Amino acid sequence: MRIFKPMYKQDGKTKECGRFYLQFKDHNKQVRRYRGFASKSSTSELGKMIEKLIRYKVANTPLDVELLRFIEGTDPMLKNQFVRHGIVESKYMAGGVSLKNHLEAFVRMMTAAGRSKTHIEGTQHRIEKILNDCKFLYLKDVSSDKLIRFLNTVQSEKCELIHEVDVDGKKKTIRKPVLLTDSTRNHFLTAFKIFLNWLVVDGRADKNPLEHMKKRHAEAEQRGALTREQFETLIKTTMQGGMIRHMSGHERGMLYLLAGSTGYRRNELLTLRWKDFIFGDNTAVNVDGGRTKNHKDASQPIPRPTAALFAQWKADRGESDSNKVFPNFTSNDRPAAMIKSDLLAAGLPIKDYADRPILFHSLRNSYISFLAESNAPLKLIQELARHSDPRLTFGTYARVTPASSQAAADALPTINMTEPKKNQAEYQKTGTYDSAADLLCSQLALKGGEKEVNSGKCGQNLVKKEITQNATKTAFGASIPHFQPEKAIAPDRTRTCNLRIRSP
Repeated sequence: MRIFKPMYKQDGKTKECGRFYLQFKDHNKQVRRYRGFASKSSTSELGKMIEKLIRYKVANTPLDVELLRFIEGTDPMLKNQFVRHGIVESKYMAGGVSLKNHLEAFVRMMTAAGRSKTHIEGTQHRIEKILNDCKFLYLKDVSSDKLIRFLNTVQSEKCELIHEVDVDGKKKTIRKPVLLTDSTRNHFLTAFKIFLNWLVVDGRADKNPLEHMKKRHAEAEQRGALTREQFETLIKTTMQGGMIRHMSGHERGMLYLLAGSTGYRRNELLTLRWKDFIFGDNTAVNVDGGRTKNHKDASQPIPRPTAALFAQWKADRGESDSNKVFPNFTSNDRPAAMIKSDLLAAGLPIKDYADRPILFHSLRNSYISFLAESNAPLKLIQELARHSDPRLTFGTYARVTPASSQAAADALPTINMTEPKKNQAEYQKTGTYDSAADLLCSQLALKGGEKEVNSGKCGQNLVKKEITQNATKTAFGASIPHFQPEKAIAPDRTRTCNLRIRSP
């Protein structure tokens, strides 16, 4: 390596350049010259780093942290020379370009890849918020500790109403900021990591500095479900209600009815048109793949009475096939607040039996729960729910109500442990008895014995008179001395044994 100040001529005079220059051979043994600084010591340090870059290039090993930071802080003109001469690969050049410029290229890539407008805007919004709040200007500024602090303190754009107070005769609303849920924090982290991974894939960066960060364990949002009776009450009451957010009560009731009869989501119902309805023997509602969550065409059958209601509603309004079914239902509406108002107006609880909130998406939970209660095949329920995994259908969406649990329990087999007692005629016909006392009383009655026997009172007193104290109690015949049961059988009875009873 050589450090020098080049000479040049100006107005016929030889002058020395104000900056030092570096001259050395690169990995291809070619002589290269780079401009340094006015300070010789600073130029010497620059030369040492360039020599280290060349050694790494010859060894074909990844750059260490020191060299990466050196490249990020190097003048863009000098970095372009490194790339042009092959000393540094282009993927290490992201540090010299601001992350906002990279984000613009990332958005162009998503647009060219055919991502939906909603997805692009949501991803861009999350990345921009991280860049602004964490003050990430360049790739070298990205650090996990700053991002963790951001995720722990970032607040939702919505605020929770606490109370209203009077200030100088005027009402002032006090609102409390709401922190993001773990699920929303994961959305922010995922969007930013996808952006950084794209920098690596596109050759703009060497590695993702947040590759080690993991998502938080977020509990799935538990939504309640309506019972059949509650669903019917909600529909009937809402259809007779007033206006809420430019939607009449009848329009809201029809919206709830279709959501609970097809399982379609909010965004799938927003752009629904009358041409998507199929009226006839096989009634159904179709939604093309551009509007569904899984980007697949959907065709959901609906009950024929429900289809008749929509056909009549279309005829009454004089709608054409190209018109929207719910023209007053827009993306700016808050369906969760809307259905909450209708639940309260109908006198229904806003939470189910398990204290889970009833939201607009709960109509989809109710739809799947209705299918599960109908004893339909599991495969059919999964297909109608449009889920690829049955665990999502039955583990997350289907709800078991106490009434359905009791109905299932009542269908289980039962055992009646109480048997009817045989009457005396059945005993006499078969010749079997439950005890020695019954046998003795019967035989004595046939011989015309004591009045106590004839009157039917064969109790313990008679047994004590006839049974000796030293009698064996293992067999009922041996307990009755001097008694021959085979000689005392009535003519109209069937003998069942030839057991002889003798005295000891």
